[in-house]
Amino acid sequence: MEERIRIHGEQWKVSDIKDEVIWCRGENWTHTTFTPTKAILHKNVLSNVSQHSDREPNGKLVKDGWEHEHCQICWWKIYASENPEIGTGYSNGKIWVCTECYEQFIKGNAIGISS
Repeated sequence: MEERIRIHGEQWKVSDIKDEVIWCRGENWTHTTFTPTKAILHKNVLSNVSQHSDREPNGKLVKDGWEHEHCQICWWKIYASENPEIGTGYSNGKIWVCTECYEQFIKGNAIGISS
């Protein structure tokens, strides 16, 4: 039987998150409160301004248009909220990890990955 772990009350297969956890453990994370950021609206598609950092973006700049991020490991939605489980997480400047995944897999070693 495949090993499972609980994240935000849901059961996950360890094999489904292992590669992301390994990658995330190699990054430098800072505890951060999420705030909406600028976004680009182009052809009815909203994208994060950081996705356009290497070129001049086409489209309309939307203040506070990027309203949420997702955890790199479990895809938990992180957005502006007074509830710290939802409104805070860890960021490397571009990618986000929810607090639960950070505590279990990056700070801790809940799935036994050797360094």
